[in-house]
Amino acid sequence: MSEADEPLRTGTATPGSQALRRYRAREGAHVWHLTAVLADGAFWFRDPVLAAEAVACIEAVPLHYPATLHAYVVMPDHIHVLLEVADAALLSAAFGKCKEAIARRCNRRLKRHGPLWQDGFHDRRLRLERASPDRQTEMLRQAATYIEGNPVRRSLVQSAGDWPYSSAAAPPAACP
Repeated sequence: MSEADEPLRTGTATPGSQALRRYRAREGAHVWHLTAVLADGAFWFRDPVLAAEAVACIEAVPLHYPATLHAYVVMPDHIHVLLEVADAALLSAAFGKCKEAIARRCNRRLKRHGPLWQDGFHDRRLRLERASPDRQTEMLRQAATYIEGNPVRRSLVQSAGDWPYSSAAAPPAACP
């Protein structure tokens, strides 16, 4: 595995964060698989109300940033997001603001203060540039399936579409 293909971690305590910022500063749109973990081993998202708050914040990212949300899942102790940003320099801002919004909403509901998340987040860029259009579509589908399959692998549901805090869940029925 080359250095560019290795998963990278961000945050103030991460060695090599300067190199990561230079790496991300490359121009152009990229698709990223992002993971953020709750602090102190907490399982706040077991609460359906808090999980729904996280979903709302994740789904709002494309409303505030030039980004496309391809897939997401909110697990009891972490989130996964497959996000395409128009400019890689916006990645930290977009996902950071998403985490902040989730923390603000959840802390308000929990009547608590303090960090909700571990510092930083884990990211991995999908290497789509040299792939054919069909292969790009397949790579996006595989990444989305992996993300949405988390609740099944953790034995929380039988089918990915049964997990309500995921892009795999069926959209709500339209009101008549």
